Amino acid sequence: MVCKIIPGDSFRRAVNYNEHKVQDGEASFLMAGGYPVEDERLTFTQKLAVLENRGALKPRMKKKVQHIILAFSPEDQLSDGQMRAITSEYMEAIGFGEQPFLVYRHKDTAHPHLHVVTTHIDRDGERMDTFRIGKYKSDPARKALEEKYGLVRAQDQPKQEAYLPDAIDIEALSYGAMPVKATIARIVRHVVDKY
Repeated sequence: MVCKIIPGDSFRRAVNYNEHKVQDGEASFLMAGGYPVEDERLTFTQKLAVLENRGALKPRMKKKVQHIILAFSPEDQLSDGQMRAITSEYMEAIGFGEQPFLVYRHKDTAHPHLHVVTTHIDRDGERMDTFRIGKYKSDPARKALEEKYGLVRAQDQPKQEAYLPDAIDIEALSYGAMPVKATIARIVRHVVDKY
C-alpha cells in the first residue's frame, strides 16, 4: 500500500474531480466520515458544504484541503467493505478520524486506489499539525494496515519494467491498462535515445 497526502486550496475542485469520475463510471463513492447525513443520502451540495463550512472557520488560510490517495497493489483483492475499514483505520491513525472526509474508490488505473478528500482545520477552527505527517503518522499507519490486512507491502514491491509496444502498435497504450508514469518514461527514454 502506498499513501500520498497532497495539500490543496479548493474543496470544490477536489470534490468535483471525484464526483465527475463517479459520473463517468471510473469511480464509486464509498463513504463519508464525520457527516451528519447517511452516506447514501448525501448530495453533492451537502458533501461540499460540510468541508467548505469547516474551511470557513480559518478564512485567511490558503491550503485547507487534504487530498489523500491510498494505492494498493493489483494483487490486493479488496472488497468495498475492506476498503472502508482500511480507510477509517488509516484516518484514525493519522489523527483525522474526527474530521469530515469523503472516500472514493477509483477504477481508472491498473491498481485499485482510493481518494480521500478532507481538511486539516479542526472543529474549533484551529489548524491541525501536519508537519512531517508522512514520516511520523502515515508510514506507521500504512505498515500496521499492511500487516493487519495482509496487503502487499510497499517496500516489497519490485520495480516493474514498463511495457513498451512496437512503434506500429503505439495506439494500444491506454490509460489505466498499464502503469502510466513508467510507460511514458520508458517511451520518452526510447525516443530520446533513437532521436
